[in-house]
Amino acid sequence: WDWALLLRAGGMPSSHSALVAATAHAIGLFEGFDTPLFALSVTLAVIVIYDATGIRREAGKHAELINAIIQDLRQRRPPRAETQKR
Repeated sequence: WDWALLLRAGGMPSSHSALVAATAHAIGLFEGFDTPLFALSVTLAVIVIYDATGIRREAGKHAELINAIIQDLRQRRPPRAETQKR
C-alpha cells in the first residue's frame, strides 16, 4: 500500500476516484445495493469522479497553453494570438 496516494493527485484514473468507487461498491456488497447508504455513496462517487475528470481536462488545456508560451519564448517571438485569447 502506498498511503501517500491518498494525499496527492493520482494518475488516470485518479486514486481518489478509485477510492470512492471501491467504497461505494463495498457498501453495496455489505449493506445492500438497495439501501440509502449505498445511494449516498454512489452520489458522492459520481461527484468526485466528475470533478476529477473536469480537473484533468482543464489541466490539459493549461498545459497546452503553457507549452506554447514556453516554445514562443524560446524562439524569441511574441506569444501567438491563440495563447492570448484564452
